[in-house]
Amino acid sequence: RDLLFGPDLFVAPGSDERLDAHQIVLPPGEWYAFGTSQRHVAQKDPIKLDPRPATTPLFARAGAIVPMQAVVQHTGEKPAGPLQLQVYLPRAGGECGGSLYQDDGESQAYKDGSLLRVAYACEVARRGATVTSHVVHDGFAPWWGDVEVTVYGVARKPSSLRVDGKAVGDWRFDGQQQSVVIRVPQARRDWK
Repeated sequence: RDLLFGPDLFVAPGSDERLDAHQIVLPPGEWYAFGTSQRHVAQKDPIKLDPRPATTPLFARAGAIVPMQAVVQHTGEKPAGPLQLQVYLPRAGGECGGSLYQDDGESQAYKDGSLLRVAYACEVARRGATVTSHVVHDGFAPWWGDVEVTVYGVARKPSSLRVDGKAVGDWRFDGQQQSVVIRVPQARRDWK
């Protein structure tokens, strides 16, 4: 069965390996194949998927900002590297946002404010896009320090990228994937 995971993720697992193709109809709106810039617009015609895909078909709503971490083997293991933030750009003027909540995952200390809550947003205009982070509650030190932001839906190479108004040179544009990757240092703070 296909299902929505919150408002921004759509999962379309194959249900029968004997089928020639798995057909899905996306919920209304515009969607990206997860981790890519491949866009799909919901329509009456179903999308035909491989009945034996290598991974579970997953789609992110245009305008979703999805925080992720590196794979770990058990809940007690700290992830390596930065927090990963995947931004799926909407059309100009479209809504864009996401959030992160973290606590120690073990105790009741969150009741006393030992938690981290961050709100993310983006805005697309004719001349570019802006991604922002706002720390709503800072009562917990997470495992990550930096954030690696991947922005999907970038049609052409940007002329420049700025973090907090300062031009940075350490970023990558992938023309085939239509994505930009930039690292924001010491990102447990408000940044733009």
